[in-house]
Amino acid sequence: MEAITRVEFEAIHPTIVKDLLQHAADRGLSGKSLQRFKETLEYNTLGGKYNRGMSVPDIGAILIGSPLSPDQRFQASLLGWCIELLQAFFLVTDDMIDGSILRRGKPSWYMKDGIGMLAINDACMLQAGIFILLEKYFRQDHARYSFLTQLFLDASFCTQMGQSIDTVIGSEYLQNYTMEAYRSIIACKTTHYTFYLSVAVSLALCGDPSEENLRTCVDILRPIGEFFQVQDDFFDCYTPPNVSGKVGTDIRCRKCSWLIVTALQNSNPDQKKVLQETYGKDDKAAEDAVREIYSQLHLEERYMRFVTEQKNIIRRKISELDERTGLKKDIFESIFARIENRTM
Repeated sequence: MEAITRVEFEAIHPTIVKDLLQHAADRGLSGKSLQRFKETLEYNTLGGKYNRGMSVPDIGAILIGSPLSPDQRFQASLLGWCIELLQAFFLVTDDMIDGSILRRGKPSWYMKDGIGMLAINDACMLQAGIFILLEKYFRQDHARYSFLTQLFLDASFCTQMGQSIDTVIGSEYLQNYTMEAYRSIIACKTTHYTFYLSVAVSLALCGDPSEENLRTCVDILRPIGEFFQVQDDFFDCYTPPNVSGKVGTDIRCRKCSWLIVTALQNSNPDQKKVLQETYGKDDKAAEDAVREIYSQLHLEERYMRFVTEQKNIIRRKISELDERTGLKKDIFESIFARIENRTM
């Protein structure tokens, strides 16, 4: 079955913007405020990879075993854009928390002239847009509408819990930076909305979202989420801004990343002392000292070993899936294929 193209997916975007602007105008938003909402939508939702959003129509077609009808394709793409709205909400707020100045090769939304802290309200409007669209297109099917609404509410809350864990741990002593803590952040902040949500909404639209199927999805997607986040941590440190489109901030922001957790697990007392004194300082010399410890511990080589081992774990879990429940191995293989060999 032919996967949805980027051009096809983006073709739905003007409908999303039109619907949300009309809803806002009907409730009194006008003039510059309405234009600001339009700019918020276009600046923060367009230009990404769309891995989350484009997965929905692709997974739907795999579930039913044939190409989606035009109506199904539109609904699946719409749900994909709802996930992209959620992603935009998280990115706008995350950039403010982390002090990130670039996103997708351009200034982070809060860094634009005239935006600043008002980006908090803009982010909330992006998130609210999800539920406006769900009501407009799915309210007539009450059971499905209720389930989809709950999925997005759960994804929002779970990811915000992950952000809270991440922020609290980041203010603590480095001895609390354990692999267990790191994995709890990933489970909440990354896996749920980046992978699980796409599969769950696809099941709601085209399959059987039974508790058994949803538990199976979590079991397979958890190591995929870990693989994805460790990639991100590695890219934050080692990919130049002109390639990644953003400036890496994990070291200066004291992030509980795979790199620092692995470094702490493998460092000697002298190296730990350097990390304790320098990690999280907004200073180039301190950042360079951390990078030097990473080099001494051969973290790039350790990362490559992790990648190989994690790929084997993921492939084994996919191969063990019992397709009699309605889930398909192709779902998880297609998800993993989107990220397996990414370079940023």
